[in-house]
Amino acid sequence: MTGAPPSHGPRHRLLLSTAMLGTLCLGYGRRVYADCAPSGPAGAYACSGSTTTTQSLSPAPAAAPLVVTTTPGFGITTTTGDAFDLSTTAAGTGLGFTDAYVSTISGNGYGINATNLGAGNLTITATGSVSGGALQSVTASGIQAKNYGAGLTISAVGVIGTNYGISALNKGSGALRSRRPARSTANTIRALRQKTTARR
Repeated sequence: MTGAPPSHGPRHRLLLSTAMLGTLCLGYGRRVYADCAPSGPAGAYACSGSTTTTQSLSPAPAAAPLVVTTTPGFGITTTTGDAFDLSTTAAGTGLGFTDAYVSTISGNGYGINATNLGAGNLTITATGSVSGGALQSVTASGIQAKNYGAGLTISAVGVIGTNYGISALNKGSGALRSRRPARSTANTIRALRQKTTARR
């Protein structure tokens, strides 16, 4: 006589359901810590969650503008290296970084290190705290910006560094503008504006 298949009682079903739930939660947990991920058009990135890893971003394809934004709750603190390394090549068409959510951006190197080698503007807007040389082990600015395209604009609320608060070099065809509200904590601004007739 052939025996009947074993019956799967409530306890077995509960264990199976719990295991499946755990797998789903683990998968979701991995997605939470996405740092800065592509979002929308080519060259656009949205930064979310909390991270301790340097975010090195360039547009893909190279001819696209690099556009980096933050989402509510984002924060970055690195113990080695910069917090953000943002760059475009000569084929690029601009670089923009916007934090509208009062994020904490702290690097043991630079807080934000941005270089625009292509055409277009370099713009940085930071509504939270930005710090460079956070562990006092290296000399670095909170924001370092180098522009070889059109104009360079930096709008910041609280920026500090072991070297300068903001260090800006503009070799572009447009103007250099730095906007800091009265509550800014930037210790020093070092701003150099140079025009060249041809890029090197």
